[in-house]
Amino acid sequence: MKRGEILDEAKLLVTQVREQEHGDPDIVYDAVAAVWSAYLNIPIDRTMVFVMLMMMKFCRDPRNKDNWVDIAGYAALAGEANDAERKG
Repeated sequence: MKRGEILDEAKLLVTQVREQEHGDPDIVYDAVAAVWSAYLNIPIDRTMVFVMLMMMKFCRDPRNKDNWVDIAGYAALAGEANDAERKG
């Protein structure tokens, strides 16, 4: 898989497919952050959720293209979340 194909697939997933399947990522990943924060008893924000999900994907089989696509998608979501959190 070429780099452009990875990015194209990740873009399709994070801007259309996954949102249709799972709902607004702001709502979903804020909920994940809240649950993880409560469970771990430390503050977790949405950006941290995406970073931790990328780390999980780093631990999986690097020969599986889906892991690279997901990492690219999580990176895009993390960048967007970080920008929103900085702007308040």
